[in-house]
Amino acid sequence: MVVAWIGTDGTIAWSPRASDLTTLEITVWGYVNDTVFAPPLPASLEEIRAWITEEAVTTNVDMIRSIWGENA
Repeated sequence: MVVAWIGTDGTIAWSPRASDLTTLEITVWGYVNDTVFAPPLPASLEEIRAWITEEAVTTNVDMIRSIWGENA
């Protein structure tokens, strides 16, 4: 088995701006982002953090399972 390190200084070239997020992470973050930054927008950093936390806690588990199953 050949093991190659993928990274900015690795044996396989990898852009420093390349995403290392999984499809699940990108989809869930996109959902939370769309919900949190829909008008009316948060007024402060504390409010943004609170809204993101609330969305993360209340995200539909079935949606996550569905996304996870599509990528298994």
